[in-house]
Amino acid sequence: MKKITKIIPIISMIVMSILILIYLDFNESKRYLKFKNYNVETISIHYDENTENFKETIQNIFSIAKKNNIILAKSNVDHKVKNGNSVYILLDDLEQLKKLLGDNFKIDYFNNEMTSKGFISTYKNSEENQIGLIKDLFGDHFYSYYLMDQIFENKDSLVGTYHVFYKDFQDYSNFINSVNEFVGYDVHSVLLYSTIQRDIFILIVGSFIFLFLFYFIFQVYECYNNSNKIGSMNLLGFDTFKMGIVMTRKSVKANLLAMFAILILSLCIVKNLMIRHFVLIIIVNLVIILITYLINCLSCKIINKSHKSVNILKKENVAFKISKISYCFKSIMIIMVIIFSMLVFKNVDDLSGKLKNYKNSKNLLDYGVFDSFIAGQSELYYYDNQNQLYLDIVNNFETIYAQFYDYSQITSSDWDSINQAEKSGTNFIYDSVDKNYLRKEKFILYDMNGKKVEIDSIESICFLFPMSKRDYIKPFEKFNEELDDYYRKYNKNYKFTAYLYDDRKVDTYSVDYKYVENPILRVVDNVLPAQNFLDGISMDFFGTGMSTGLKIKLVDNDKKETLNLLQKYIEKNELTNLLDQSNFISYREYFNDEILASKLILLFIGTGISITIIVYILISSQLLKLFISNQKQRVAVKKLLGFDNNLIFNQLFQKNLKNMLISIIIALLILILLKQLNIFFIFIVFGLLILDFFMILLNIQMTKLSTIYLVLKGGNYD
Repeated sequence: MKKITKIIPIISMIVMSILILIYLDFNESKRYLKFKNYNVETISIHYDENTENFKETIQNIFSIAKKNNIILAKSNVDHKVKNGNSVYILLDDLEQLKKLLGDNFKIDYFNNEMTSKGFISTYKNSEENQIGLIKDLFGDHFYSYYLMDQIFENKDSLVGTYHVFYKDFQDYSNFINSVNEFVGYDVHSVLLYSTIQRDIFILIVGSFIFLFLFYFIFQVYECYNNSNKIGSMNLLGFDTFKMGIVMTRKSVKANLLAMFAILILSLCIVKNLMIRHFVLIIIVNLVIILITYLINCLSCKIINKSHKSVNILKKENVAFKISKISYCFKSIMIIMVIIFSMLVFKNVDDLSGKLKNYKNSKNLLDYGVFDSFIAGQSELYYYDNQNQLYLDIVNNFETIYAQFYDYSQITSSDWDSINQAEKSGTNFIYDSVDKNYLRKEKFILYDMNGKKVEIDSIESICFLFPMSKRDYIKPFEKFNEELDDYYRKYNKNYKFTAYLYDDRKVDTYSVDYKYVENPILRVVDNVLPAQNFLDGISMDFFGTGMSTGLKIKLVDNDKKETLNLLQKYIEKNELTNLLDQSNFISYREYFNDEILASKLILLFIGTGISITIIVYILISSQLLKLFISNQKQRVAVKKLLGFDNNLIFNQLFQKNLKNMLISIIIALLILILLKQLNIFFIFIVFGLLILDFFMILLNIQMTKLSTIYLVLKGGNYD
């Protein structure tokens, strides 16, 4: 017990310091795309194949923005650095860029020449055009800020999301209306805010409260164990605060040493720890030390209250007083466990929803796609070059092709009409995979006679049907016959071929949805070219976002090495104006925030449950000890007379059950007020009752009641 009360404040200091640094880091990262004194919205600009000069379209949008006092910002992935971002801001000159960023950050400026190509970065860049450095706390956020004109110079992507910064809502309204009219569609998009920063703040507050409730519980027990010292100080006329100083003298010294160690480690580990961060850590740690002192004072006061010094010295009635406090602690723990568990169960769908896309795509984390093109390039229509690039990639990289565009468009209300159309033979939908996909997913194929077909024996485009849709093959062949001539253009020996597979859920390898039940699949091969990126006719190799069909596995799980190899084939096929390293994105970096969020949530839930169970076990053990101490004569006599443990501790069972029921009722009322009550409450309460019963039995079995015989000899069990 003594070790616990000394260690908890130090653990609190370490945990709180780490959480505060993480919070500061996220708070800082949030500001990289949110400028001071500006409101922000987002718009989404789509590429229009019918537009001859897409660059001119974008420039017209920029002109509309300037007329309406709007600052546009476009953030693209910067593949020159891992997790890098290039942010292009619509401003007239570098002085305006310096002023905008200077309101948000402290910037160290270099003596480099000021040109239109100048930029400000959160890391030291090797390029000579860097004019300033924003010192990122951990040095793990890589942003480079350019003037918007550089988006054309760098041949970066023009399509996608733009941040719209404004001060007057009327300016924003005029801008959005003018752009909608100009492009012919609604460009407004929903701005998604990350909740990670909020989750970390809740984690900080929750950890602070929980750790010190935990500490307070065991400090009271520690003071009980030091009743002789407290009683002596009381006789000598010490007041409560003086007692607190005496009781915490050694622990405060240890805490101060721990604080200095934390500060030194922070200076060594955190790359850009500034004075304000340093001061905040000192303040937080001093507050924790002060709280440990106040908790000690409160514990001493609890021991002294309603007891004379002589009673304290003899520990008479003190155990009874502490046991009452222990039952209060246990009630608090039970209420916290019930409410916490209910909130977790209640929001499990929300928690899983936030991470659903990430969890569903774990098998894709080592892959990447060319998710976009450099808009407005004539190479967009160089289908032969793109097809050759595809062949070079599949022959030199580990790839899979999985494009589930058709099935992704079906909502739950559509399935009845789709099934009816398939049964009548009037319409069929299917999606496309290749043989690599079939191997990876371990498909077993059969011919019409039920004989197994080796995947490697497939030499042309074919179609796969689940066993339950075997009867659809003939009408499907008729439905699909118009495309047969198209396929024969690239394979003169092509003929309609169908195979069967056992009914199963099929993995879509998509970021938006996970499985399709018993789909019809088209197996594509290397002879099909790209054709307007219509997967139903040919294949989409590049440029359709994270749902792009061709997935390329990273070489040795190293994106940089993968990009270097890909660049050679891009240059060989003369597509450097269309595809750049900035167009290739790995699924791991796409899901970077989700991965971090999942780790934080798991840490929060795992730590919370673990600490709660530990505290619960320790309080239960302490209650048994206090019960024996408070009624040692009765327990000793019954033990001597050979009473069964159940009879000896029957009063403890009854009192504990009463405490449990009161706690459950309080938790029930709180949940009703919070409107968070559901059927999970019954299961949680039932589980707690069983756990509590077995915990008491276990503690009784672990207690050496033979030592109580010392009481009859005049000894003291305490």
